[in-house]
Amino acid sequence: LREKQIGKFTGMIKEIKDDLKVVRETVKTAKVSVAGGICAETLPAYQKYKPEVIIVGSGITHAEDPKEAAEKIHKIIKAQKF
Repeated sequence: LREKQIGKFTGMIKEIKDDLKVVRETVKTAKVSVAGGICAETLPAYQKYKPEVIIVGSGITHAEDPKEAAEKIHKIIKAQKF
């Protein structure tokens, strides 16, 4: 299930990144949030756009080890200074 989920969203990342680029370039007074398909494997793709809010749901709750998944995501966020 995990590989299917990652594969499904990996194909969408380019599209999402294009949207985030447009939002980041045009919106100056609102916080940028990202949600949907975010897990430890997909999160680094969003770093360039520096979202102020990152919402992770199934990337943790559907993980084989939710605690480990949450720790990995937290580590990535801290290391990449989102």
